[in-house]
Amino acid sequence: MKRIHPFVFVTLFFFIACKTSQPGSSSKDNRKIDVTFLQINDVYEIAPLSGGKEGGIARVATLKKEYQRKNPNTYLVIAGDFLSPSIYNSLQYQGKAVRGKQMVDALNVAGLDIAMFGNHEFDIKENELQERMNESNSLWISTNSFHRTKSGVEPFVKEGQGALP
Repeated sequence: MKRIHPFVFVTLFFFIACKTSQPGSSSKDNRKIDVTFLQINDVYEIAPLSGGKEGGIARVATLKKEYQRKNPNTYLVIAGDFLSPSIYNSLQYQGKAVRGKQMVDALNVAGLDIAMFGNHEFDIKENELQERMNESNSLWISTNSFHRTKSGVEPFVKEGQGALP
């Protein structure tokens, strides 16, 4: 079993700690913050399966909304392996190969909050991966993914403002 780097837990704790309880919370302990993580991974299909009875990004978006009604501190997290492999990656859109763009677009609409790298994110070219990260509305977390440049190795960066919504 892989060991998750402590930085991931510290980072998640930091973002959770920045989020305060909502007014009118039924919690008896005002210092208590309930957090719900809706976690998915290895998602390569947007559409549901089995004639619409299983899966699909729309179903995930609906689940997130249902959980958010119960707890506003609900976060949709993908633990990697969603940009590739997909049969759609070889398709062209506006003169360029799709390379996971369809997944980023769908997950943006679904309200993805946190994305993590899986090994299949590195199946596509580095510049395409950076494009997908830039198109994404979510926070990307990684403790062991780096960008190789002429001046050395740097972490992949997606600049953003603020913490989680």
